[in-house]
Amino acid sequence: MSLDPDGRAHARQRWAARAALASAASAVALPLVYARATGLLVVAVGVLGSVVTVAALWWVLTRRGALRAAAVLLALATPAAVVWFFTAAHLLWVVGASLALWAFAVWAGKFALSTTRSHAVRVREYRTSGPSRPFLIMNPLSGNGKVDRFGLKEKAERLGARVHLLDPERREDVTELARRAADEGADLLGVAGGDGTQALVAAVAAEYGIPFLVVSAGTRNHFAMDLGLDRNDPSACLDALTTRGGVERRVDLGFVDAHPFVNNASFGAYAVVVQSPEYREDKLGTTLELLPELLTHQRGPRLTARIDVTGPRESARLRVRRRYGKATRPVATADAGRAGGGVSATAGASGAPGATGAAGSSEVLEASQGAGGTGASGAGAGGGGAGRAAPAGGPGTVVVDAPQALLVSNNPYRMDDPVGLGYRERLESGVLGVIGVKVESVAEAAGLLLGRHATGLTVLTAREVIVDADRPEVEVGVDGEAMLLPTPVRCRIEPRALRVRVPRNRPGVPEAKPPLDWRRLRKLAAAVGRTALPKHRDRYLPGHGSEPEDRQPPAA
Repeated sequence: MSLDPDGRAHARQRWAARAALASAASAVALPLVYARATGLLVVAVGVLGSVVTVAALWWVLTRRGALRAAAVLLALATPAAVVWFFTAAHLLWVVGASLALWAFAVWAGKFALSTTRSHAVRVREYRTSGPSRPFLIMNPLSGNGKVDRFGLKEKAERLGARVHLLDPERREDVTELARRAADEGADLLGVAGGDGTQALVAAVAAEYGIPFLVVSAGTRNHFAMDLGLDRNDPSACLDALTTRGGVERRVDLGFVDAHPFVNNASFGAYAVVVQSPEYREDKLGTTLELLPELLTHQRGPRLTARIDVTGPRESARLRVRRRYGKATRPVATADAGRAGGGVSATAGASGAPGATGAAGSSEVLEASQGAGGTGASGAGAGGGGAGRAAPAGGPGTVVVDAPQALLVSNNPYRMDDPVGLGYRERLESGVLGVIGVKVESVAEAAGLLLGRHATGLTVLTAREVIVDADRPEVEVGVDGEAMLLPTPVRCRIEPRALRVRVPRNRPGVPEAKPPLDWRRLRKLAAAVGRTALPKHRDRYLPGHGSEPEDRQPPAA
C-alpha cells in the first residue's frame, strides 16, 4: 500500500531529523573517539585559532602603520598555523570529516524543519486594473546604463507610459517631477534608478494614494530584490503596467525625519565614511584611513539611540541585557502575541495609513511564528544579545549608548540564516529593524563570533527610534545617499503606506530557512504518524500562499 502525500512528507521529515541528530553526534564523537586524549586539544586549537584571527582583524581596523601590518600578518598566519598543527598531528582528515558531518547535520536539520512549512511567509497580493496614465522617471546612468541597454524607455512607452529621462548634465528634483505628474492626473508613479531615487518618488506615490512601480535598473537594487523582482532583466518589471501582468502589494515606508527610505538609514562609522570627499575615488583606502578613529571614538559623533519597541502590531520579542561587570543578565522583556514569558506589549489600533488593526496583528504574528519564534523575518531581538542596552522610559524602551554603527531598516533583515543575510522576507510587518554594534575591546570583537548572542550586538525591532548625538548635526546614510541632519533624528515607519505594483510572474525572494532547533528536531525524530506536521498545513501548500487575487486593497 502506498503512502498518502502527507504520510510521505512526514516520513521524509522524520528521517531527515534522525539523520541530522546522528550526523551531529558523529561530528562531535569522531575527534574524541579517534584522537582520544587529544580530541579536546583539537577543539581547543580550533576555537583559539578563530578567536585570535578575529582579534587580529579588529587590530587591522583600529591600528595604523607597523601595528596594522603586524595584525595583517597575524590574521594570515594563525589559520595557517592551525592547519599545520592538525597536519603534523595527523588529524587534518579528522577535522575535515567532522566539519563535513556537522555541515550535513545542519543541512538535514534545516530540511526537516523546512518541510513543515510552518515558517512560510504569506504575502498578500491584490488584483487591480492596470494604470491608464502611468508616469515613469528613468535615470540613464543608473546601473551602468541599464535604461538604454534593456530598452526600458521604448518598452514603457509602448505600454502607454509617459517617461521622463533625467538629464545627466544637471540636477533635477525628482520629488517635484513626481508631484507635478500626480497633479496632472498620473495614476501610477515609477522609477528606473537607484534606491535613493525610488524612496523619494515612493513617498509622493504614498502621499497621493496611487501605486508605485519599481524597475530594477539600479546598481544594487535592494528594494527590488526584497520585492522579488527580476534584477537580471529590469524590462520584466514593466509587465506590471498591464492588467493581466500586474498585481499590487501593500508595503511599509520608513522615514528619517521627513526623508523617506525604502531600505535603511545608517548612523555612525559607515555614515561618516561615505560623507568623506575622498570616498568616491578610493573607497577602501578612505575606509581604512578613517576607521581607527571612528571605531575608538576619537572621531565622529557619539550616538545615543532611544528605541521604542512598544506600540500596536509589535511583532518581535525583545530581551534587554544590562551589563554588570563582565556578566550580562536580562532585565526586561516585551513580548507580543505567542512569545512566552515576560511582559506582553499591546496597544490600540494605529492611526497610520494602511493600518489594518486586528488583521494586521495576526499577519505580524504569522511572520513571528514563521521565523521560528525569533521575531519578524527571523531578526527579532528574541534570539540576540543587546549589548550595552539598558531600559529607559518604560519596559518597552531601550537605550543603546555610543554604538560605533547603527542600522535602522524598513522591516528587519534576516539574521538567522547566512544565505539570507541582507534579505527582508517581509515588507509589511509594520516595524523597523534595528542593528547596533558596539565593540570596545579585542575580547568583544572576538565575541562577535557568537553572532546575535554577542554582547556587543543589538538586534531588535521597533516602531520608532530616536537617535541623538553630542553635536548639533549628525551624518546619516539614507538608502545610500549621504545626508547631514539636525539632532535628534527621528526614525519611524508608516505601515502599509505604499501601494506597489509588481509583475504577477517574478522570481521571488529566496525561501527562508527556519533556525536550527535541536529540541524540535528530537521531537520530530521521535514523532509517530503525522504529529509533526502543522495543524493547518493546507495553508502552506501550493495555491494557498496568498489572498484571493480578486480582493481589492484596503483604502489608504
